Amino acid sequence: MKHTEIKYHKHLLSAAAVLIFMSSCGGTSDEDLQKKVTQKLQQNPQFKEIGATVKDGVVTLSGNCENGDCDSLAAQQVKTVGGIKSIDNQIHKQEKTDLTLRTSVQSVVSKYDGVQADVAAGVVVLRGSIDKKDVNSLMTELQVLKPKKLDNQLAVK
Repeated sequence: MKHTEIKYHKHLLSAAAVLIFMSSCGGTSDEDLQKKVTQKLQQNPQFKEIGATVKDGVVTLSGNCENGDCDSLAAQQVKTVGGIKSIDNQIHKQEKTDLTLRTSVQSVVSKYDGVQADVAAGVVVLRGSIDKKDVNSLMTELQVLKPKKLDNQLAVK
């Protein structure tokens, strides 16, 4: 090889190395993606309980939302951020029926001192203590709400 050909090849290799380096550095960092994704989610009050983490360009969505398609809507919103490789959607949906049931159950149990209730997936779990004379009226009021199940863990006094 002639001296000029060697110089030419060195320049080509140097230029190729610079292009490869620049293209690998031109990607969006996880930190930048995290900021952009968080801003996107904060734009919609429906996503107030949804968080996101970013690692190697993969966004993991987590938290709770209240309606049937809020998880997919959040994922669609996040997909609009450039530079994301994929989305791992771990959002937990709380069905509106649980929210309605929870509100109604809390209204009923608030009349009974010492009684607490949790509602999940249509099941009402009663905890705490109650006077024996109040057990039947509490249970009757709760059955009217038609939960899937009443789990009575109350201590009767």
